[in-house]
Amino acid sequence: ARVRFPSFFLLTLALMAEGALAGYLLSQVKRPDSLLFRSLVLGVLILTFLYPVRAATKLYDRVPRYRAEAAAWDARDEFIRQAVAEGATDLVVIQLDTVAGVQEYKGDETFWVNSCAAGYYGLRSLRAP
Repeated sequence: ARVRFPSFFLLTLALMAEGALAGYLLSQVKRPDSLLFRSLVLGVLILTFLYPVRAATKLYDRVPRYRAEAAAWDARDEFIRQAVAEGATDLVVIQLDTVAGVQEYKGDETFWVNSCAAGYYGLRSLRAP
């Protein structure tokens, strides 16, 4: 996903420039005052507003799943912090499902995510079988 970021950025800039140029060109054209023209413009505006609304509803449908995942991550984080406070140095935690390509803890304590998390929490090792 990080590799595609520059291309999406350039695409967005190009679309913004295209929209600005189209707006400038349309401002130079003498607009007819007919009802058909106004209806056409209104129809195009309505269509351009529908896509963001559709995208928002699709995103809103995912909110319950993301809330549940966040609650599970918070519960696991609290468990780890409590274990560290009680003096644990080697910890085994539950493995959660991957969401949106985010790496999760694995059974191998040398896995890079496990090593980074162990260092973050001040543990010697952390794994999730």
